[in-house]
Amino acid sequence: MKITQRLITLFKERFFLRLIYRASHILPSFIVYQIFKNLTRVGLYNASYKTYLILNSRSLPKKLKEKFFISKVVFLETQLFLKKKIPNLKKEIEYLNFKKILNKKIKISLCEKERVKKITDSIITEFIFVDTMIPSINKFYELQFHLNFDNKEIKIVSLDKWWFQAIGHLHYLDTFIKAVLLGIINVKKIYFDVTKKDISNLYLYKKYKKILIKNNLYQEKGIVGHKLNMRYWPIHKFNKNLSAYNVLEYIQKRSRFNDKINNNFYYDYEENEFFKLKNKIRTKKKIITIHIRQPGFHPEDSNGKIRNSNLLDTLESINNANDGSFYFILMGGDNMKKIGKKFPDIFDYSKSRLKSDKNDILLMNNCDGHIGTTSGLTHLMLNRNAPSLLINWCPFEYVMKNDLSIFLPKILMQKKNIFSINNYHKFGARIFYNGIDRIKNLNVNYEDNSQDDIYHATKQFLRSLKTSRWKNYGIEYQIKPKNHTFNDIPLGIDKKILNIRDKIYFDPSFIKKYPSLI
Repeated sequence: MKITQRLITLFKERFFLRLIYRASHILPSFIVYQIFKNLTRVGLYNASYKTYLILNSRSLPKKLKEKFFISKVVFLETQLFLKKKIPNLKKEIEYLNFKKILNKKIKISLCEKERVKKITDSIITEFIFVDTMIPSINKFYELQFHLNFDNKEIKIVSLDKWWFQAIGHLHYLDTFIKAVLLGIINVKKIYFDVTKKDISNLYLYKKYKKILIKNNLYQEKGIVGHKLNMRYWPIHKFNKNLSAYNVLEYIQKRSRFNDKINNNFYYDYEENEFFKLKNKIRTKKKIITIHIRQPGFHPEDSNGKIRNSNLLDTLESINNANDGSFYFILMGGDNMKKIGKKFPDIFDYSKSRLKSDKNDILLMNNCDGHIGTTSGLTHLMLNRNAPSLLINWCPFEYVMKNDLSIFLPKILMQKKNIFSINNYHKFGARIFYNGIDRIKNLNVNYEDNSQDDIYHATKQFLRSLKTSRWKNYGIEYQIKPKNHTFNDIPLGIDKKILNIRDKIYFDPSFIKKYPSLI
């Protein structure tokens, strides 16, 4: 298994792909396919095109041919978005026929429906695999939605493992349930189509199920064909289907002071359990949770590494910024490094006997504030009415935030100059998403927040938490319309959503140091 995993990881590495793709004409087709798919993933499109031509010229086995078609669609869509000319594109009959279905120019026969549905599901998965979130992906989401629900009134939805298998994905689930309770999404029943092994936090899963049962919303048995994608929702309030990413903030803000939501989601007994946990931790101080993303949670590749940060340097800055008023709880999984006894005000909960699914949620739901990087655990803070300091955030176009967030992004540099956020649209729409590799293609480097940056930001954040009523002190930045596509904001989105969606609050000391950023 380790050997297989190592080979998979190797095929994701840019240097290896550059080395091996030149031999594609003599390699077996199944290896060439892996090279092709991963060259697209790291953004080496010229090389990817050459392997595409090689595979197109070969007679492929049926299963490999199907896989190649799915990867081909993603590659061609990406190339067309980048305004690259594809010679002999008219010969791609199967691709063009699928485009006609996508663009509603031809109807799908009943006998074709299941096949098209399967292909569409696979194409969406492939888009996510290659981290290429271009606008056309929403067409595939829409097609998937219509295939699953037949344009009928949506009464029952089935939520698959994607909604549960990562802790950050539970932010989507939390928001979706709140939207249903608020009438923003008009759904009668919800079914959890997931097995225990695919649930990232069993305590939170049971809690959400309990909420649905209490409100007569839980469907005990699944209905085939009613799968709802985690990333694309029917927004009844606005009579539109929208990317979930665009409505998360709006729904959570609507939920914040709603009695129905608070009565369903926040319980006195959880608060009591939290205070018992504090006693076990042996502190009476205000608690700040910390999560610094580290390698090892997932098999690492060059694109995913950009979200990681130096743990010990970050903790040193945070610890030094404390005046003794706060106690920090280091969250995380088995992949976290041991920090030892170096930081007296930081409790390494990630390595403690107290760690459990339940305690994870008690801490995140009751802490006075959170300091975190681009990680799933940090996203859970967006479900709450509590402030967060988002440090070393990257990628920028994936700013999962709200009006309680203070933001320090990783800096993008071009020829030693800071690349202004106002010019991010020049990169293309989320075309480098998580990626070190695609940034390299643009001759752009990234720079982590310095220890000094984190120290000053933490100092002000902690000072703000001592006030009786917390107010966002960040410098407000409004995402410019020319960058809407880059940030996946669709044209014609409702102003009630946009007025929340397009605002970011930067740490003042950070902007003072890097004024050219905005």
